[in-house]
Amino acid sequence: MAKRDSGASRSDRIFVWANAEYSAGQPRLEWINPPRQWSEDLHIERPYLPAGPLFDAQDGSDYGTGFAPFAETPVFVVDRPLGAKPLFDITGRFRGVFLVSERAKDVLEKLDLDAFVFVDVETSLANGEQGPRHWLGDLVRKLDAFDLEKSEGARIDQVAPLMRFSISPRYDRNVFRRDVIGSAHFFRLKSSAAAIYCDDVARAALHAAPKLRGISCSHVGTLDA
Repeated sequence: MAKRDSGASRSDRIFVWANAEYSAGQPRLEWINPPRQWSEDLHIERPYLPAGPLFDAQDGSDYGTGFAPFAETPVFVVDRPLGAKPLFDITGRFRGVFLVSERAKDVLEKLDLDAFVFVDVETSLANGEQGPRHWLGDLVRKLDAFDLEKSEGARIDQVAPLMRFSISPRYDRNVFRRDVIGSAHFFRLKSSAAAIYCDDVARAALHAAPKLRGISCSHVGTLDA
């Protein structure tokens, strides 16, 4: 396989979106009325949200498929302890979808309007007062943008009934297809839709002061020549 020059310019780099872990004093968000699904194994109803919650039968992945109509408006309760830190602008603990503040929604839509869908939600504080406005968001653009042949150390394993994609741990050896990505700033991969990827333009905007809290972008590959 072809080797890549690890000295690629910043504009040629691709990043993966990572959500921050809760820390001491960080407010918690509890979704109190998520969709529920009957579990045949446990014989109970359980909270259920495949990232969507629509299932994409074409590629076997339920990540990045948008939102089915909710029976009721999603409600989140904010547990804000005394002296708590500010809420994250982006909270990603909801099986592939994420909760965003008004500022984060504005940034994402200005960067790449067609990549995202949002659903308005209600938030309240533990004492019953109304919380800050938030939205549930999903990244719905999925591209066949990874060049497996040029990416040294990456592979796809057959795990019935699906395929499991493994990106190379040598991030300077992962190659993404420029012609497929085009002008997109955010995308998922069709071969592995759980992760969210972005280019340097998006990373710069997400990290610009004041940085959006709760999100970071780590270098994971380069665009092809």
